[in-house]
Amino acid sequence: LPTGAEWEYAARAGSTTAYSYGDDASELGKYSWFLDNAGETTHPVGQKLPNAFGLYDTHGNVWEWVDSGNGDERITRGGSWWYNASRQLADDIATKPRDTRVGYIGFRCVATF
Repeated sequence: LPTGAEWEYAARAGSTTAYSYGDDASELGKYSWFLDNAGETTHPVGQKLPNAFGLYDTHGNVWEWVDSGNGDERITRGGSWWYNASRQLADDIATKPRDTRVGYIGFRCVATF
């Protein structure tokens, strides 16, 4: 799993704005699945626009587990179809119990070369 810092850098695509594409929340539907447009289900990756790094669904679809650096904690980043647009920010962090198993949390692997 990526660290929280790695995940946020990738999700923001190097930007410092609220979203990888800027600060305009009205554009979120072009990049993200969330409560208002997802029909309460996970969608295949690649149906929305990618960020500047070519990554899809970093602002929604499913929350993503990240390495917290602490074996006792589980942290998710991003956003999901279960939450409204205000919870789709790259800096949104949620702590979940270690045994959480729900359809709106997934993961993204890190490849090192």
